[in-house]
Amino acid sequence: MAVRTNKKSCFFLVDNSKTPRKVFFKRVMSLSVFNIDLAGHRPKVPSEIKAFYQAPNGTILKRMRTPRRPHRELEFYRLVFEDESTDPILKELKNFLPKYLGTFQIDLFPDEYFIQLGDVTHSFDRPCIADIKIGRHTYHPTATPEKIEYEKLKYPKLPYIGFRIGFRVYRPCSEVYEFHDHKNLLNLENAEILEKGLGSYFNLPEKLRKDAILAILAELKEIRHWFELQRTLSFYATSLLCVYEGNRPCELHHSHVHGSHESNNTVGNKIADVQPCLHSTNNMCVCITGYKYK
Repeated sequence: MAVRTNKKSCFFLVDNSKTPRKVFFKRVMSLSVFNIDLAGHRPKVPSEIKAFYQAPNGTILKRMRTPRRPHRELEFYRLVFEDESTDPILKELKNFLPKYLGTFQIDLFPDEYFIQLGDVTHSFDRPCIADIKIGRHTYHPTATPEKIEYEKLKYPKLPYIGFRIGFRVYRPCSEVYEFHDHKNLLNLENAEILEKGLGSYFNLPEKLRKDAILAILAELKEIRHWFELQRTLSFYATSLLCVYEGNRPCELHHSHVHGSHESNNTVGNKIADVQPCLHSTNNMCVCITGYKYK
């Protein structure tokens, strides 16, 4: 069981994975709400249990939406991280996922379960985060006709666009974050999607972050290559989480940024303590999150 302390917002976390450890954290931790707030993760009311909590050790707790029923995302993580299979496809997939650290309960919410994952934003000073929902359909093939019709009416443009994006971007000139909900893109005209949608994430209307675009494209090609080779899993309503460093001097955004990896000596250099994604750097990271699979 979890143990509450006398200190406000401090908890012991107890691991409930298939191979349980007695207490994962050996000291009291102070949790804070993970301030990602992207793509529909905002709670409906302020008092509602949040979707994400951030721990000071570089991990996050993600709430399991259906703790009393089989949970596809949890099954997926256990398949990839706890299975002793030597399947090279699954072994390579680990490179594109946040590190899975088990399931936990918090004393404050005794009926709730959380998945603990590596926080891919932990090493960034001013992370610019995009949650990209990929795919032209938001429903599973076995969904009821009513569910399918509901999803089609909810996102009528999705079959033509093929993705949704919610993001927050740091504006170095004004030193503030700018937030865009995933619904914003679907409200744009087709001609506006690149500039006002994706372009805004890469710092338009200020200087376009070409270095971040090139680095993230390189990661996306690696992920696409994996999908083209694998025949083990089918993904539905899956997300790509993209992060790049936004803390650049404002004047840099008004000078030429060379569009190659050689122009930035930090792109492509791994950081040893950032595990969750392939070729993680202090400028950029891409990983797969939010799975529904068959």
